[in-house]
Amino acid sequence: MENLIRYYFNAGYTATEIAKTISLAHGTNVSESYLRKRLVKLNLRRKSIEEDIPEVIHAMREELEGTGRCLGYRGMWSRLKKKYGLSVKRDTVMQLLQLMDPAGVEQRSRRGLRRRDYTNNGPLYLVHIDGYDKLKHFGFAIHGAIDGFSRKVLWLRVSHTNNDPEVIGTYFLNFIKEIGGVPRVIRGDRGTENTMVEDLQKACRWNSTDNMSGEKSFLYGRSTSNQRIERWWLELRQSTIQFWMDFFRNMEDQALFSSDNVLQKEIIRFCFMELIQKNLDRAAMEWNTHRIRPSRRSDCPSGIPNVMFFTPSLYGCRDYKTPVSTEDIDRLEDLYAVPLKICSSPELQRAFQNSFANWAPPVSSNAALELYVHLVNLFNGH
Repeated sequence: MENLIRYYFNAGYTATEIAKTISLAHGTNVSESYLRKRLVKLNLRRKSIEEDIPEVIHAMREELEGTGRCLGYRGMWSRLKKKYGLSVKRDTVMQLLQLMDPAGVEQRSRRGLRRRDYTNNGPLYLVHIDGYDKLKHFGFAIHGAIDGFSRKVLWLRVSHTNNDPEVIGTYFLNFIKEIGGVPRVIRGDRGTENTMVEDLQKACRWNSTDNMSGEKSFLYGRSTSNQRIERWWLELRQSTIQFWMDFFRNMEDQALFSSDNVLQKEIIRFCFMELIQKNLDRAAMEWNTHRIRPSRRSDCPSGIPNVMFFTPSLYGCRDYKTPVSTEDIDRLEDLYAVPLKICSSPELQRAFQNSFANWAPPVSSNAALELYVHLVNLFNGH
């Protein structure tokens, strides 16, 4: 009983709430008058108590070494009360925080989050890859890669899937053919879609002599560790993806499209895939040529991603690419690359194209929508 009373008291419950909760949640009838007597006996009082300051400081120091470093004085005051059972004035906590964590207080006053610092020594030192699923409901799976140093988007592709390791491996092969080598390290989320990239990366880095060669050259981790590309997906959504999310949702609302209809999903890919890819290409180009502002939380320089990627000497850095011969890349392509398709079914794609004498990809969302409606009606026999 005493432990329950202490628990609910430290959680901020009033005497009435404690009595009701113990009665209803724990099946023990407790009168409010009895409870108040127990609170006095247990020396549990809300007002006019100031705990020993050294004990408060010790608890705050312990919290500031962990998740408590993110708390403001109100949150710290609440945690001291609920976790440690310390009754202390909020003003006291505020003053102690200003002394013990002045940098955190300043950041919170600017409404800024304290994130871990990001360090990257040069282009292709660490590359982040990831899939993006915001349009997957409508049949479009996006995959991308970003250079951790320059923040240059290295590839940004849309297909019918971003879970097929052969498709993701083909993106990677196209990239290493373009730059003539592989990065020092690649980081990706755990998933079977990355297995071919992992194998290709490790094979190309197997005979390197640095401390991240071979097995160490591909890192798996949680999405929160893949911060470079996770942050960039927000930029992509604002600049491009939100339009398509709204556009396709509107088609659903008008009963023009159902994600459960396999034929409609193939037709929507056929009509919109190349247009979306052009939008992605433009978004990547605009990002790669814009100027990134300085950041206090990153050792990476500010500037234009393309400039930082291609001319690292301007920033006192070097390229960390491991060269791969043209012959080896061609051999890997012959063995592992697959054709990148618009529709998941090549037969349906040919059937759609054969429906027109002079078919050409639509150049606008409205033109693609007209084509989509025409094909849906045609293949449904209307």
